[in-house]
Amino acid sequence: MHPRLAILLVPLLVAVWALAARAQGVDQPTIKIGLNHQIVTGASYTLEDTAGTTSVSNSDTMTGTELFLEWLIFNRVGLELGASVTPLERTYELESGGTTVSEVTESAQLIVFGANLYLNRRTSRGFQYLIGVGGGTLTVSHEFKNGSLGNQSSSLTLPVTFIKVGVDYLIRGGGARLQFSSFTGSARDIDEISGYKQTLDYNLGILGLGVFIFF
Repeated sequence: MHPRLAILLVPLLVAVWALAARAQGVDQPTIKIGLNHQIVTGASYTLEDTAGTTSVSNSDTMTGTELFLEWLIFNRVGLELGASVTPLERTYELESGGTTVSEVTESAQLIVFGANLYLNRRTSRGFQYLIGVGGGTLTVSHEFKNGSLGNQSSSLTLPVTFIKVGVDYLIRGGGARLQFSSFTGSARDIDEISGYKQTLDYNLGILGLGVFIFF
């Protein structure tokens, strides 16, 4: 997480957590708000020249941080909104035949909305198991530097859908969340870069580990 962001968010979470902890009579949380660290695999990016003679790709791991807000509307159902507060990022070098095509910084901003079904009734203590579905958008940006491609940039937004499974562990006023999400989204033959086309196959597996407060 960016240091400036941490300076703003950590005191906010501590303050809200303190308020939530004072509400000792809350035995059925209605609102959860927290941060989720994400580790992403399966994000494949391919850059190919229009002649089809050169094709380079990367699928390294990406990491980022999500802020999520969940409203528990029934005992077993919650509506959740999530957004990247630090983007999913990776930096890599694209090479072809020993020649550097470009040094690339890739970042992705995720905004999602979904519904969670809890397998046990909501409580302020112990474990809660959940299954979730939803969708949203992923805005992917690339900064190209050096190499034969020179200095350029591109950005595009693609729709995504997801399913997930997870577990919350709740203590007084807060808790921790472990979840795994499977995302699907793709964009092909994008021609924002002259002489090249880009393909994004974002069939993602996202492991999330987070903390939250509730009230």
